[in-house]
Amino acid sequence: MAIDTNEMMQKLQACAPYTEEPFPYKSLDLVAPTRSEEIRRYFRRNAKLNLDRIAVSRLSTWEKVRKISKFVSDHIPHDNQKEPMQELNAITLWEYAQRVPTGFNCRWHAILLSELLLSIDIKNRFVTCMPEDEHDLDCHVVNLVWLPEMDKWAMIDSDMQEYVTDAVGIPLSLEEMRAELIAGRKLNIHRNSDPDGVEFMQGYWAKNLYWFNLHMTYGYDLEGRRQLPDCVVTLIPPGFHIPEKYSSFSTNVTTNAAAFWHGYKHISKENPFVYYRLDSTEELKHETTYAVRELDWRKDLTVIRRFYARFSDTQINPDEFDQAIGAPLVIMDENEIISLAIPLSFRTGETEIGGVATIPEQRNKGFCKALISEMAFRILGSGKAVTLTTEKTNLFMRAAAKAIGMKEL
Repeated sequence: MAIDTNEMMQKLQACAPYTEEPFPYKSLDLVAPTRSEEIRRYFRRNAKLNLDRIAVSRLSTWEKVRKISKFVSDHIPHDNQKEPMQELNAITLWEYAQRVPTGFNCRWHAILLSELLLSIDIKNRFVTCMPEDEHDLDCHVVNLVWLPEMDKWAMIDSDMQEYVTDAVGIPLSLEEMRAELIAGRKLNIHRNSDPDGVEFMQGYWAKNLYWFNLHMTYGYDLEGRRQLPDCVVTLIPPGFHIPEKYSSFSTNVTTNAAAFWHGYKHISKENPFVYYRLDSTEELKHETTYAVRELDWRKDLTVIRRFYARFSDTQINPDEFDQAIGAPLVIMDENEIISLAIPLSFRTGETEIGGVATIPEQRNKGFCKALISEMAFRILGSGKAVTLTTEKTNLFMRAAAKAIGMKEL
């Protein structure tokens, strides 16, 4: 499909300016915590995607978004779906992708990614991006995610495996992408696959940023068998008439772009976690009071699971961990684990000390400090920085991190 990029940009440039007309539509935040937990648990057990671990990591919101989007695009290619679905949500779409490995279209991609992000409290919408030509049957659906660190929205597209930034690398929203094209500038498109397709996407985006449609509700199961109260709103340029075949988009229409894009007033929440880092052995206060040993995920799995059963009903799965970065370290009393830590990988050049736990009756004896000290020593020896994440209320872990020389970020 050949697209004349200049022609499409001229159509956008010819649009009348948006208005400030009244916008009576309200956003509803109806994300159910129990449903979020169900999704995280399902994907941990069935897709080896540990959303809880990503949520508490020191990754920025944008880094978390890109990591989860890449997971979706790596496992589900673009294709037209082969069978209809009555229930469209993260779990049913993942199960479909396992039955039909050829993948599905951009809309289903966006729904799946939206619910994965919502499950770890990353606010996002999936937006239908429409062309001006009523005879053009092609549109595109992507996600807009709220980045609290930047106080802005950003577009992410797991279907086309891409996002767009400005000249200094700040991710752009759909609104900002449209403004770039109207100003006559090409989009700075970043793709995970098919970099040769960037030129095609210039025209594709210019074509599909003419008018838009989105759900005002933040929640699960917004399409298919819809279960939540919802309001679907369409943004059009002044003077544009929605084609008859899209009459379902005509119920709630606005020309107020500012209200349409910013209908969700983000309420920031205090981060419950605190982060620590160590960059060199010179900074490390290496604790050698107790003997620390290394376990093998396969050979010692029974004893590891017996230990973690003290803290959780969820059975630990070694396949969820990147075993190439290191093995679990433990302090043991005969054949039972007293304290355990697991190396995790989130960022290049860093290894996180994670999964740290000590049995209750053996706490406050220095086991945790000795364990994380030894793991930090080994990580630094491999040439990587050491990081550790814990809840702000976990005063004992915070004290242990500081005692071995880690700096609070």
